[in-house]
Amino acid sequence: MSSTLFQQYDPREGKQVQILNEKGELTKDAKKFPQMTKDQQLMAYETMVKTRVADEWAVSLQRQGRMPTYPINKGQEANVVGALMAVKNDDWFVPSYRELCAYLVRGIPLDQFYLYWFGNELASQFDKETYHTLPVSVPIGSQLLHAVGIAYAEKYFKRNRLSISFIGDGGTSEGEFHEALNFGAVWNTTTIFYIQNNQYAISCSRKKQTLSKTLAEKAFAYGLEGVQLDGNDIF
Repeated sequence: MSSTLFQQYDPREGKQVQILNEKGELTKDAKKFPQMTKDQQLMAYETMVKTRVADEWAVSLQRQGRMPTYPINKGQEANVVGALMAVKNDDWFVPSYRELCAYLVRGIPLDQFYLYWFGNELASQFDKETYHTLPVSVPIGSQLLHAVGIAYAEKYFKRNRLSISFIGDGGTSEGEFHEALNFGAVWNTTTIFYIQNNQYAISCSRKKQTLSKTLAEKAFAYGLEGVQLDGNDIF
């Protein structure tokens, strides 16, 4: 997305990017953006369905006491799949604990993902040149600092790679969030900070988390560009 489009969809003016609306219709702005091929659309759909089935099975295992712990991914499939398909395969994905879809887009075997939630640390050993994916970082917000660090390393070595990492609305209240955005801006790293607005962070609503009208506008405080997207719009 160019700076011009960032200006056209300034979240401080209540604007957001939406290509496919809630009725399944293309919006008038759809032609402004790159379109997915039919094969890409099929891959995205298959990945979202596979994620939903695998997610529900894992929840069932956890409720039966057969898996120690498990964070639900349900409802976040579209934005994660869309984001990971939009970056290059050798760009760095820096996960927290709720991005099963991204693992599948990267081609990481599902059994390796399950191993992690069964407490087997072999699950965190990825071949970096194959997957360009870091291990799960559980402490809220810590993954963003890792994303900035790895993007800075790529910049230092003059490699054209970005990093992308996700965080929930509640995570924007963590100190790590503000530190990561500040360092990313000052060091001019190529990092995508993807905030998922879940509306509720465990036991605290977004209205109690922040007085910012949107989460995307937080970027501007650090000299970054921010845009608000329809998170259920895969396109």
